[in-house]
Amino acid sequence: MFNFEKYIADARFAPYQASRATLRQQQELYLWNIELSQEMNKVISHAEIFLREAIDQQLRRWNSAQPRVSGNKKVAKYDPRYRDQGGSEEWLKYPSRKISNLIFSKRGKQIVSEYDSAFKRAYKDLGSRVLSHPRYQAKVTHDDVLAHVTLGAWRKLLPDGRLKTSAPLKPHQVRTKNSQLDLWGQALCRAFPYENNPYVVSYRVTQMHVVRNRVAHHESLLNMNVGQVHRAMIRLVRAINPDLGSWLANESQVMECWKRCP
Repeated sequence: MFNFEKYIADARFAPYQASRATLRQQQELYLWNIELSQEMNKVISHAEIFLREAIDQQLRRWNSAQPRVSGNKKVAKYDPRYRDQGGSEEWLKYPSRKISNLIFSKRGKQIVSEYDSAFKRAYKDLGSRVLSHPRYQAKVTHDDVLAHVTLGAWRKLLPDGRLKTSAPLKPHQVRTKNSQLDLWGQALCRAFPYENNPYVVSYRVTQMHVVRNRVAHHESLLNMNVGQVHRAMIRLVRAINPDLGSWLANESQVMECWKRCP
């Protein structure tokens, strides 16, 4: 086998060297990890799309039913608080207070929104489209922005298990906790009709987020409980629809690949 490991950083190849005795075994383990990551990524891709759609459908309905509140015209126009809140299906652009509590954050002295960050990424993609693209020069839509929202942002919308405590919480933590629980009770519980515990859903999304980042950065999965994480993603999708979860489980080749570990 060609000595491809010479072109890989020592730190990146180190886990495989620590796990196997000979160079050939290390190379085979590295290649297997690539294959496992590819199979894991297929499941992540499906699960993330199903998650995004389930949450979006419920928040579109819920946010449009909230009273429209005029934006704060005392702040700069680039400040997300300048825009109206609620009364629109575009919950990312015009979030009601409970949503804005979760998707607005402070960066230095500036208030930023998940919407603006995702819009910039979507707009950049729009500019890179070739002439033959069916949506060449099309305007950025809610769906475009939605597709560019990070998985971490979806996780913020769900009740955070770390805030389920009797210990004193800071004011911003209380605000976050109350907004997450209210949003779950009023809308997001219907996105996951087959799982009553919001903290279970949140935990499974967190597990998917962790493995997604490792796969995206081509990191080793050797020390990860692949079976547990895979099972969490399948159960997350089953919380949306049991048949959908069963379909994904049948499509997945993750555990078959895991069994082929050299």
